[in-house]
Amino acid sequence: MILAKNQWHFALVANNLLTHDISFVVDTEDVNFELEVNAQAAISYGHSWYRFSAEIDLLEREGFANLEESQYFALGSQLSLGEHVQFRLGARTDLNNVDEDVFTLGLGLSPWDILALDLSALVGPNDTIGLGLQLGIKL
Repeated sequence: MILAKNQWHFALVANNLLTHDISFVVDTEDVNFELEVNAQAAISYGHSWYRFSAEIDLLEREGFANLEESQYFALGSQLSLGEHVQFRLGARTDLNNVDEDVFTLGLGLSPWDILALDLSALVGPNDTIGLGLQLGIKL
C-alpha cells in the first residue's frame, strides 16, 4: 500500500453490540461470563515510510470469570522498507492496572503484492509471551 504524504486516520469501533451470556463448568464450578458492549477510539498518522498509532478503550472491559475490569491504551509504530517489508513495534498498558504491560514486535512481508505474511511476538512480565503468524493471499 502506498500512502499519500501526511495522512491522518481516525476511528471509533464498537464491539459486542448484542450482549451474550456464556456459561460453562470448570472443576464442578459454574462460570458465567457476559460479553458486553465495548468501544475504542484510535488515531494514526502515516507517511510514505512510517506510521504511528494510538488507541484507547472508551469503556472498561469486563474481566473473565472473577477478574477485574480492564481498560487498555496502546501505542504502535510501523516502518516500511519499500512497499513489501514492514517492521512494527507496539506497547499496551492497562489503565486500571489489572493486566501487566505487554510489548510487541512484528515483521510483515508482502512480495509481489499477492501474498501477505505477518509474524509477530509479544512479551511481558510473569512469563507472558506469544507468537503469531498470519498468511494472506490477495485475489
